[in-house]
Amino acid sequence: MTQLITTNKGAKLPQLIGQANAKISQPKLSLAEMYDAMMEKARYEGPYQSIEIYVMQMFNASHIILWVELPHQDLFYSPSYSLVCQEKKSIIATAFLTISPMSIKCQKQSQYFCKGLDDKVIPENYSVLTIPILNRQKHTIAVIQVAKKPEKAFGPADMQIADWLLSKFKIYGSLLFDDTNILESAIGAAFTDADEETINNIQKTLQREFGCRRAEIWRYHNKTETVNKVVMDGKNVAYQDEPTGCVSWALKNNQIIIEQDVQQAPGHIPSIDGCFAESIVVYPFIENEHKVWGVSLRGRISGFRNSDIAKLKTIVPIIIRSLRIIIEKNKQPPEKDTKKQGLTALLDVAEQLSGVLDIDTLIPMIMQRSCDLLEAERCSLFLVNNTQTELISYFHAGLTTEIRIPINTGIVGVTATTGEIQVVNNAYEDPRFDSSVDKKTGFKTRNIITVPIFNNRGEIAGVTELMNKITSDAFTEDDVSLLRGFNVFCGIALDNSRLYQASTELTKQVSSFIEVSSGLTKNTTMRNICESILQNAINICEAKSGILYLLDGNEKITPLISLNTNRETDQLIVKRCIENKSTVVMTFDEVNEYLGKTKGPPKQDKSLSHQLSRVNAAMSRRILPDMFTENSICLIPLKSSDGNVLGVMEVDTTSKLMTESQKLLECFAVFASVSLERNHLKDIAQLGSHEAELKQQMTRDERDSTTNIPVHLHLPQRTVTQLWTINFDSLDWTDIGYFQVVFAIFSRFNLQQTFNVTNEKLYRFLIELRAGYRPVPYHNWAHAVDVLQFTAYQVHISHLDEKIPKVELFALLVAAICHDLNHDGFTNDYNVKAETPLGILFKNQSVMEMHHCEVTIDIMSNDQCNLFSALPPQQFKQVWNLVINLILATDMAKHFTILQEFNTLIDGKTFSMENENHRHLLLQLIIKVGDLSNVSRPFDLANRWCAVLCEEFFRQGDLEMARGMQYSSALNDREHLNKEKSQIGFYTSVCLPLYQSVAKVLPQLESNVVQVESNLETWKSADEAKIKKEQEMQMLSQRGQDSENKDENAEKTEKVVRKVKPVPSNLQTLTGLVLTRKKSVMNTIAEFKV
Repeated sequence: MTQLITTNKGAKLPQLIGQANAKISQPKLSLAEMYDAMMEKARYEGPYQSIEIYVMQMFNASHIILWVELPHQDLFYSPSYSLVCQEKKSIIATAFLTISPMSIKCQKQSQYFCKGLDDKVIPENYSVLTIPILNRQKHTIAVIQVAKKPEKAFGPADMQIADWLLSKFKIYGSLLFDDTNILESAIGAAFTDADEETINNIQKTLQREFGCRRAEIWRYHNKTETVNKVVMDGKNVAYQDEPTGCVSWALKNNQIIIEQDVQQAPGHIPSIDGCFAESIVVYPFIENEHKVWGVSLRGRISGFRNSDIAKLKTIVPIIIRSLRIIIEKNKQPPEKDTKKQGLTALLDVAEQLSGVLDIDTLIPMIMQRSCDLLEAERCSLFLVNNTQTELISYFHAGLTTEIRIPINTGIVGVTATTGEIQVVNNAYEDPRFDSSVDKKTGFKTRNIITVPIFNNRGEIAGVTELMNKITSDAFTEDDVSLLRGFNVFCGIALDNSRLYQASTELTKQVSSFIEVSSGLTKNTTMRNICESILQNAINICEAKSGILYLLDGNEKITPLISLNTNRETDQLIVKRCIENKSTVVMTFDEVNEYLGKTKGPPKQDKSLSHQLSRVNAAMSRRILPDMFTENSICLIPLKSSDGNVLGVMEVDTTSKLMTESQKLLECFAVFASVSLERNHLKDIAQLGSHEAELKQQMTRDERDSTTNIPVHLHLPQRTVTQLWTINFDSLDWTDIGYFQVVFAIFSRFNLQQTFNVTNEKLYRFLIELRAGYRPVPYHNWAHAVDVLQFTAYQVHISHLDEKIPKVELFALLVAAICHDLNHDGFTNDYNVKAETPLGILFKNQSVMEMHHCEVTIDIMSNDQCNLFSALPPQQFKQVWNLVINLILATDMAKHFTILQEFNTLIDGKTFSMENENHRHLLLQLIIKVGDLSNVSRPFDLANRWCAVLCEEFFRQGDLEMARGMQYSSALNDREHLNKEKSQIGFYTSVCLPLYQSVAKVLPQLESNVVQVESNLETWKSADEAKIKKEQEMQMLSQRGQDSENKDENAEKTEKVVRKVKPVPSNLQTLTGLVLTRKKSVMNTIAEFKV
């Protein structure tokens, strides 16, 4: 049966259908029911008006427009209103960039509002809500634009509905909009130049999309009442007279015909429409009151459906628009065929560009050819940088150097950020125009055209800007088309050039890496290898200069290699790289700012300031001064396999350092690290670890010196004063720092020169000592240096060095640093009870002290470490006797005996510094004070050392418990030690008497006594606070116990009362029951007591 739909004369058919359907009264439906109905309707009539009808009801809106994206045409289209949006700055274009609903209270107040587009259907003061429809790739393919009157703005409930629709369309959106190909084909015809094949192309597109045998376009003119078939005659639209049947009836009556058998269609004429069953669709479109256009489709085997009508509703207005454009163009007077000439020239240019791969050759050629094509005076080519934040400019004439500008600057910035072509025919009247370049070059810009260049990924890679049309006063649309085509070839050529450049760079990088790798295997010096690595790094990254710094064991930074520069970067910057153990990249401005914050304004005589002044001078010579801030330095730490920093590689660049270049530099830094570490390991293999260390710490000339400390072994200036105070904290010193302390002490008393101890011998001696001390918690290398320092401190402030022979001072300091050599962390008592080898060997003697002497003798037996080797025989024997006696004196078992002997001399006033035995007894007390020196340091430091010592005691106690032994001392009991009381006892009975006795002979050491007494009071206060806290806890515990007892008694009393029977209310029997009651109560109480 034939389906007919009548239209009103003079109105657009799609709009009339939308209005009619919107007025259909329907029962109140839920959102889900409306959505299901909408999807069902879309199956047969298409999505456009189906969505508009139901979504309009969901929001109770006054207006609704459904926009679809046609990406190949770069525009948005509304099928229902036949509207096209090409404006990038509009509410619609913005909605297509979002993936969530957007609500605007008043659209004219929106920053995206486009006058003349956004208000073409919806009044400018209405509220607008946009809902994107996404495909499965989360790309916006359509937008629903809903509007309400100003007094009915969209609220939270509307946003919830919008979010719900968004989630629904994410699933089914791609299925709804599967007919955009035919839509794009139709719109493409409307926006392209017509030729002989325009109508044929449209007809072929219709035949292909609808699967029909024939498609035709018709026109009906109601004044002449003639129906003509539309054909192309060359480039002109012609109206061919041809007999009509069904088509004539449909166009004259404004009715759509859809029939599966043409013989049943109204107006059928057998001689014209055929005498066999064939499906037919005729779709009329009213242009105005005089013209009606139509499209007829015939011969679809499966027949036509209502969904085909929906498609025709969408595309017929576009097809008619394309015909009108062709007709309007045909009315214009003929022009000379410059387009053909332009295309010929364009093909010639494309052939030339395709053969150029060198970017430096290609860019000038692009600018020259574009000027030739468009007959312009000048061209500028702007390329987008890698971070897409700047445009790098190249000029055809005028300026000879590139400049960099922010990507959103000026007219060219609009094209670079939006991709829109800009034609400005009066440059100085456009506020976006920057006239600064004209002022610099004397060039006068009249008109401008800017066209984007796209790469193979569709991204904007650059912009071509041409200025001043030579043959006319303005650039034309033909110029735009020609330059657009030219830029396509430019984009391809630039891509090819960059790929070629990238492959060339990669080849250079691989060659450079191969060269560096082969250098590592050659038998050459470490310096030559590192110089080759640094040079390759500079070349491959096109840097200006480079420096390679070494970090020695003293943390001193020394430049090893400098290439193309005679300056050094401020060491604060290098130290920042070392401390962070990571790459540091800074511009010169950032360097200046960092140094200003770190150490105040830089002095004028510093090399960095000199460099900055050179920078400023160079900047003043450039066209754009602020561009020089791109110069930067890159510092990369050179790390060993165990993560320690060996040095720093610095590279100075003349442009901003890209991420790729930084990664390359880090690769070269790895090679440099391997070279440095390999050289160090080679030294160890050839010379031994001691010799390698010596080589690192002192030069050949410094080795034999007895008067000058090696440069690397000088104490840092900030620590020199601390060395001669009780504030010295060896726990905070590094390994090389201990060596520096010993050298400083020996130098203070001039021991090396006096006893001919070379730097090399002293250093080897200290290496052996460091290896001899075990890594136990307390009696270790740090404790040895700590005792040496305090012993030297006592000598220094008491001027003891002026009162005793120099050789005795020498013996005292050697004994101090050797006194706990190879200590195993266990006491003499433990070694004897546990019957360790040492306990058996030195049983009934000072076990550990004898062992310390034994190891000291063993080390000094090596001529390379023998500090006493230059002594004459008699003095040699004297020194060894004194060293051994001093070490043995540190045995706490002998403490009171030695102290009593000394006090007897003092009390009897018989002590004399002239008496050798008396002096040696004093030296024994001096070394004992050094051994116990922790108690006379500031309390915080004394407490730290106490914690370390306790841990060593606990370690022994844990082992004793594991072996089933009794604790050697209460100090070994980890669980029950009262540290405060133990320290009070130790200070009172051992330390204080010792310090007081020494101060009697050396009054300058009275300050140590004061510090011991101060620490003792602190321990007593801590003990009292601890006792008070324990008492408070005990009282709280007692109160809790009393409360429990009280509750228990109350409970017993309650049980007693429950056993007593109630007293009768009858007063006559009360007296008789008193005695009985009393007896019962007494029995019950007695029972509870039992």
